[in-house]
Amino acid sequence: MADPSFAPVPAPVGAEELRRIVGQTFRVYDQQVQGDAVLFFVDRPVGDVDSAFAQVRKDLAAHDRLPVLKHAGGETQLIIVPKPPLVQRSFAVHLALYLATWVTTTLAGAEVYFHYRYWDLLQPLGNADTGLFLSALFSPDNLLGGFVLFALPLMATLTIHEMGHFVIAKRHGVAASLPFFIPLPPVFALNIGTMGAFISMREPIPDRKALLDIGVAGPLAGVLVAIPVTLLGLWFMAAEPVRLPPVEGLAYLGAPLLYDALATPFHLDPNQLIHPLAFAGWVGLLVTGINLLPAGQLDGGHVAHALLGERSRYLSFAAVGVLFVLGLGIPPIGSFPGFPGYGGWLIFGVLIAFLGVHHPAPLNGLSTLDKPRIVLGWLAMAVLVVCFTPLPLS
Repeated sequence: MADPSFAPVPAPVGAEELRRIVGQTFRVYDQQVQGDAVLFFVDRPVGDVDSAFAQVRKDLAAHDRLPVLKHAGGETQLIIVPKPPLVQRSFAVHLALYLATWVTTTLAGAEVYFHYRYWDLLQPLGNADTGLFLSALFSPDNLLGGFVLFALPLMATLTIHEMGHFVIAKRHGVAASLPFFIPLPPVFALNIGTMGAFISMREPIPDRKALLDIGVAGPLAGVLVAIPVTLLGLWFMAAEPVRLPPVEGLAYLGAPLLYDALATPFHLDPNQLIHPLAFAGWVGLLVTGINLLPAGQLDGGHVAHALLGERSRYLSFAAVGVLFVLGLGIPPIGSFPGFPGYGGWLIFGVLIAFLGVHHPAPLNGLSTLDKPRIVLGWLAMAVLVVCFTPLPLS
């Protein structure tokens, strides 16, 4: 029976052709038209719904139309809508941002490398004039060290992370942009030279399988790079330790569980200065944990929605709430004993709330996940647990 709220109107040109295309895969028993959208009431296929939907999506691509499949009012509905126009950015934009991020991460790496290599000289140089300090900080040796030991491993982690999303999106036939890298001048307390990177989906994701695959591809690819980078950096720390007495004004890094596990065999001093390569690995693990937060349209939001469907919105609101708590210490305003809170989480929570906590549903609302993908999704959530740290910097 047709939905009475979707009042029939005369079919526009092309509606019968769309019905013919849909009818090759689904049995249509009624249709309604409203503006540019055509609503078909169909019998649910006896076989694989995902395969049937994928075939309709493929057949409609030549007509610049997208199918939306859902179950509502006791009926299976297939809505055909115009495909939104693709907004293409010039390759030069992506390249410029990518090269700029190489520059800023190299500058950040030079500072990290300089602190690690010349810790004993920092005080004398700090009392010298600014020009002398900067010439020493950004000397060719330090720039090379910052590039090789920090920028290269960090950018490799971020690049492989984003290309994981890009390649899997293309494999599922989803239009996606090349990565947009965000350079950050090395002037902040946590000096890493970048605010990360992202790719833009140019069209809706077709089903839960594609949603999960695209969501997990980046973090899992990135963490597989971050782990050996971290191990090599920890090996350098054990081979040439730089131990520091407790000094007021130093920044202490909070270690994710995975970082602590990787560091255990090396028996490092808690007050040991972190090697630039180990710092790059630490950043890679932290970025993985942040991206896997099950909120909004973060990678973890994709995974959560693929696993839980519309119920994932509760997890999304909870994740943003946790960020607010971690940013403030504990509501209303205060701190846990020994945990003053990290303001960066408050900013990040506000950003997610501004961009949208709710995750849009895939086009195929009847799609399901197979068991291997369910296991992969929960594995990604486990990676979140071992890569996230409540207090990255203190």
